[in-house]
Amino acid sequence: MKITELKTLENKPYCELHHDGTYLGCFEPMYFIYDDLPRYKADKENISFDSTYSRLLEHFEEIPCHKAAAGDLVIFKIYGKLLHCAVMLDKTNLIHVFKEDKHRIHRLKFLKKSAASFLRRKAGKEQKEGTPISV
Repeated sequence: MKITELKTLENKPYCELHHDGTYLGCFEPMYFIYDDLPRYKADKENISFDSTYSRLLEHFEEIPCHKAAAGDLVIFKIYGKLLHCAVMLDKTNLIHVFKEDKHRIHRLKFLKKSAASFLRRKAGKEQKEGTPISV
């Protein structure tokens, strides 16, 4: 199960770019479990959370906080701006990475105040509408 494997990223250093030149940043845990999502090339003018996030939104739908489960994303506001992405490991824990840091597992309750939205991967053919993706 990819969620169990995702936990092995803990303490792995931040990586801004994938080996193919696409932007990773704080999206690395998301790409780890959703490796079929499109990746976007980063050029010197366009290495940003915003540009990647806005393109990825079409693959996710917002859900209420109380329905968040393993594999769902948590998008955080930092200084009033959407700037950070984490992946839920279960109902109470998430994994994320900040620039110049390493992947860390935290309890959601400590970060919940800055959580802006919770997103679930849109249902595919193999997933029933409204249920967490089995990752």
